[in-house]
Amino acid sequence: MKIAIAVDGNKVSEHFGRCEKFLIFDIRNDETKNVEEVANFKHEPGFLPKLLKDFGVEVVITGGIGHRAKELLNSMKIEVIHGIKGDVDDVVEQYIKNNLEKIENKEELCECHFKGDADSRS
Repeated sequence: MKIAIAVDGNKVSEHFGRCEKFLIFDIRNDETKNVEEVANFKHEPGFLPKLLKDFGVEVVITGGIGHRAKELLNSMKIEVIHGIKGDVDDVVEQYIKNNLEKIENKEELCECHFKGDADSRS
C-alpha cells in the first residue's frame, strides 16, 4: 500500500495544496519498503489528486485540505486522513500501528476554503 504525506520540512503540512512536497511511502507487512519524494510544483484544480493517483497512492495524510480536493481524492478511491500534525516519521509509525484518527467534520477541513479564499481550488 502506498501512502502520501503532504510535507513541509520534516513535518506534516498544514495545507495539502500548498505543501512543499509529498513523501510517498510504500508500506508492506507493517514496514516501510520504499520512500519517494515528489515536489509540489503546481497548484491548479485537480492536478495533485491525479498526480498522486498516477503514483499509485491509496491514502493521503495531511494537516488541512480543501473540500474539493478531498472529494476529488475520494472519487479516485484515495482515502484522506486530515487534521494530522507532527513529525513525518512519527506519523508513519502511528499510521502503521493504526493510531491516526480520520476527521470527517467539515469544520476540520482547511479553513481558507470556507472563507472565500480566491485560491481555494485544492
